[in-house]
Amino acid sequence: MSIFNMDFIKKNKILSLMAAIAILSFILEKAGMIYP
Repeated sequence: MSIFNMDFIKKNKILSLMAAIAILSFILEKAGMIYP
């Protein structure tokens, strides 16, 4: 499964980056560090 995930990330770097930013933003917002 990890091999598939790595291959997926390599083929979709931009999509993976956007997902990582979205998740990070969600966590920071839940932590109360972001005030929209």
